[in-house]
Amino acid sequence: MQDVSHQDLSRLHNAIEYFREATDPELSARYMAAIIYVSLNPGVSILKMGEAVGASRSAASRIARLLSVVKNERLGEPMDLLIMREDPKDARMKNVELSPKGARIMRQFVSILNSEGKRRNPARRKGGH
Repeated sequence: MQDVSHQDLSRLHNAIEYFREATDPELSARYMAAIIYVSLNPGVSILKMGEAVGASRSAASRIARLLSVVKNERLGEPMDLLIMREDPKDARMKNVELSPKGARIMRQFVSILNSEGKRRNPARRKGGH
């Protein structure tokens, strides 16, 4: 991997670790990809988000629910990273965007990627987990 520097990989690693610590250490890459996709496409439909991350319609709905208001049994609280809203053009469809918490985590994630490799303290969930 001659084109990728050790420093670039280190920043990516630090950003991913921050993201996992700020959300859920067991969050899969698909869920992370969904949050990043929504960050890049605010107000996107759950269906489009699912297509972007290779998830079926039902899996995309499950991802959106888990990342928004559904209580995470392991964490004991909702993740509150996404907001789901009814599509104004089609009441059967839902659109998603980052919640204020999700936006804050994504800003820090990008800040770490753009930093000089210094690790920032993670935003902790309630309970200090």
